Amino acid sequence: MSDDILNAQDRLEEMMNRAQSGEDREMARWVRENGEQLVRGLLGLIRMSKFHHPDNKAFEKPSVAVAKVLAEVINRLGTAMLVFVEDQVYLNDIRVRYEARLDLGREMSEFFAAFHVGGITFHQAISGNEMAQLVKYFGSYVGNRPTLLKELAELGFTHVELPGVHRFLKPGEVQREKKDATIREVQAVAQSAVSRVMLQATQDRLVDLLSMRKVANRLVDAQDNDMIELETQDSANSTFTSHCMNVAQVAVGIARNLGMDENQQADVAVCALTDDLGYGMREDGYATPFERHSSAGVRSLIKRRGFHESHIRRMLATVDHHASFAEDRAQTPSLFARIIHAAEDYDNLTRFRSGAPHISPTQAVTKMSAGANTEYDPLVVQAMVNLLGKYPPGTPLQLSDGRFGSSVSYVRTPESFAKPLVRIIGIQGDRAVPTDETIDLALGKVQVVRPLDSMGVVYG
Repeated sequence: MSDDILNAQDRLEEMMNRAQSGEDREMARWVRENGEQLVRGLLGLIRMSKFHHPDNKAFEKPSVAVAKVLAEVINRLGTAMLVFVEDQVYLNDIRVRYEARLDLGREMSEFFAAFHVGGITFHQAISGNEMAQLVKYFGSYVGNRPTLLKELAELGFTHVELPGVHRFLKPGEVQREKKDATIREVQAVAQSAVSRVMLQATQDRLVDLLSMRKVANRLVDAQDNDMIELETQDSANSTFTSHCMNVAQVAVGIARNLGMDENQQADVAVCALTDDLGYGMREDGYATPFERHSSAGVRSLIKRRGFHESHIRRMLATVDHHASFAEDRAQTPSLFARIIHAAEDYDNLTRFRSGAPHISPTQAVTKMSAGANTEYDPLVVQAMVNLLGKYPPGTPLQLSDGRFGSSVSYVRTPESFAKPLVRIIGIQGDRAVPTDETIDLALGKVQVVRPLDSMGVVYG
């Protein structure tokens, strides 16, 4: 293991020790106090913008004061991320406390909700003049969030982000609404979300994990569909996005087979979607190499301060997602890291990559099963086998009715372990082309003659 990864692990241990010793509580107190000052100051400027002309000198002193508080927050936390949820305000995930009679949160929420904004994130400090300019612009703006973001960028505020509106669940409302979406629809949504988060990492910004959580939730819901199609090299999505989605899909399936609930499955998916953020970081202007992408990813995630369990899980998974399970290791990788390690290697083996090995899904499962107890956690490998079945999604098959097809489902029941859904493959000249026809081998009318190493077909 590289020195960078070992150093990252040491930093994580130090963070957890600090949290346990109470230092994190001191940080939370500081965030609440300064968060109240920041919110109170911003709201005061917003109120002034409604009654004073933009050129009024009354803006000068309070704008400088608010900019000073913001600079202190950014110097301490790296980023200032304010989120307004109904009558509450959060600064970097910590609730800001204020006197109930002031109702600062409600007023901030209602003001920004007018243009469909639920918060404001500052990635760098700004001057008093810039603070005044920003607030005056908010005070006079009429329109929607996309246009607002575009116009702010044109004004030079590229380091300011405005997330969408958030709300709390209503009494009796389920934790999250089930989305009746196919894997393909989720993949389309994930394309922009993963690309945006990677860009944020490249720009050394705080990454938007909320968008990753939304994708993860929809991915967990979509696992209920019988048809599971992994992204391919022919996808319209980028190679990196396709890889992230494939790893997340397989990781969620493994987590489900291990008995994890839906929230835990979504946590695994977020880890899988963000474990390679380090590739977006830059070293002297160049992309981070494989050897240091794990520690670089932790540096990106650690910008989000705090020590809640899911945050620690993400960082541990990022540090160890390429670490072997070998029993002689001084410290076993976290369970999330062990799941992602298996899911990532499976995708790397079965996805076409220039200059890298490329084998069929059945060969990949056989190869990885041989590495149980050494490279991989044997329980994770067993869960993966139970998920993928005898003919994992993307396996080219010769069928008993003389046709060819490609498996497009996980194991649906114990009886269907070797009887997946199959998409029929049409032959056009020397090319194999997927059709819209699918058959269910569990019905017993058609059987598998043999799996094929390759047909030139697109997996999935």
